[in-house]
Amino acid sequence: MVELAALGACANTFALKNDDFEDRVYAQKAIYLVQLFGMDLGYRYAWDVRGPYCRELAQDLDVVFENGLNARYSLSSKGLARAKCVVDLIDKTPDQLDKVHWLELLASLHFLRHIRFGMTIEVQKANKVLAEEKPRLGSKELLKQAWSALESVGLEKELLF
Repeated sequence: MVELAALGACANTFALKNDDFEDRVYAQKAIYLVQLFGMDLGYRYAWDVRGPYCRELAQDLDVVFENGLNARYSLSSKGLARAKCVVDLIDKTPDQLDKVHWLELLASLHFLRHIRFGMTIEVQKANKVLAEEKPRLGSKELLKQAWSALESVGLEKELLF
């Protein structure tokens, strides 16, 4: 089981909420991404209709919010540096998307390319799968912006479009 204080600190840092479905999607993607930057909270994800999803994280977030742990803890300076990488991604949200769908797109592309198929696949294949499964997020322009954002924070390297 994850240290709920660490999850509470992340919830505090990212101002996560648990009020509705979109809040929970945002939380899932923010935690997925912060783990990619080295803050291993122990959550493992599977593919879901809205991208990477972790049932244990959903359950733990309920506990965090029910017990007010999101207001009680803060990240260390090392944790804040890792969280800033996710904030930098959020800051790149294109005008045509809200931040929930932007994080969904980023996390989905990373998961498709590196995890879902058990190996790293080509960018073009990940784009094709995403466009088929999430047509609202699969435009060429959005995909290019998303890959560029992932590359800008070091999650992807030397991409060829």
